[in-house]
Amino acid sequence: MDKKKPRNPIKKDMESVWDNTEDARLLDDHDSDRIFQAIQNKKTSEKTIPVRSFKRGTRSLPFMVKAAASFLLLGTVAYFTSQFYIDRPAIETTDAIAMVEKTAPSTQRNHFFLEDGTEVWLNIGSKLTYPASFSASERRVRLEGEGFFEVAENKQKPFIVETEQLNVKVLGTAFNVEAREIGEKTSVSVVSGIVEVFASPQEEDERHAPGTVRTQLTKNDHVDFYHAEQEMKVSEITNPSLVRSWFTYKAQFDNSTMEDVANVLAKVYNVEITFENEALKACSLTMTLENNSLNKTLEIISKTNEINYSIENDKVRLTGIGCP
Repeated sequence: MDKKKPRNPIKKDMESVWDNTEDARLLDDHDSDRIFQAIQNKKTSEKTIPVRSFKRGTRSLPFMVKAAASFLLLGTVAYFTSQFYIDRPAIETTDAIAMVEKTAPSTQRNHFFLEDGTEVWLNIGSKLTYPASFSASERRVRLEGEGFFEVAENKQKPFIVETEQLNVKVLGTAFNVEAREIGEKTSVSVVSGIVEVFASPQEEDERHAPGTVRTQLTKNDHVDFYHAEQEMKVSEITNPSLVRSWFTYKAQFDNSTMEDVANVLAKVYNVEITFENEALKACSLTMTLENNSLNKTLEIISKTNEINYSIENDKVRLTGIGCP
């Protein structure tokens, strides 16, 4: 009896790999040699080396590497292209500049500094809107209500305060602007420096055109701009301490009429002051207001001119015979 010749174990493994391959035609000589070498290594080192089976329609490794490299290259180009446009100066996107809004509630004033060092006081019920970062050419803010500005000097960047009816342009100075929504006039009082005032909505480059309503103010100048008439009336500030009195609570009255004093006190204490008769308005008063409470101030007035007063909520009523 003939004995069967034992099969070569390497040949057996090769046949197994061949049988598990769907299409042997996909394997060339190079692939066969690589598989043979893998099996040989398995026999000699006892380590498991995976053998990749090739199926119909499966792309080769070099092709996949090339595809991945192509996608990587396209992604890199797209990224740097997007960064080029992102990092470009936002010339066409000025409307997207972040705006800051500061308000003063109905019970207190607001005091703060702008990024350029300008100091601002907002009166009760007022609002200031300005960009989070000023442009390279100007410092522009918009005021509703009343505000006092101690402007940091910068000759390259003028400071412009816009109101509904009036614009104020300065380089570095101190001034007060009162532009109430309900009112017949807008007022500007200058404490120091030079201020240019022109009617809104006139643009700065048109402010010297014929017919433009404008004026220039210096220290202790005051202007009232009457909206209906489109007319400016300039006067001298005879008592500079009154310009800041509404937020410093300090003022010096020297033979002032009670009517003038009442107007200042109404703004300082945020109250409404009325007179029982017109003769009270003509009474004169000399006194210093310095961080006094409303009650304390009214007591001083009462003793000086024999004027009685009553307070109900935010209303003050002055009574008495009055002055001739």
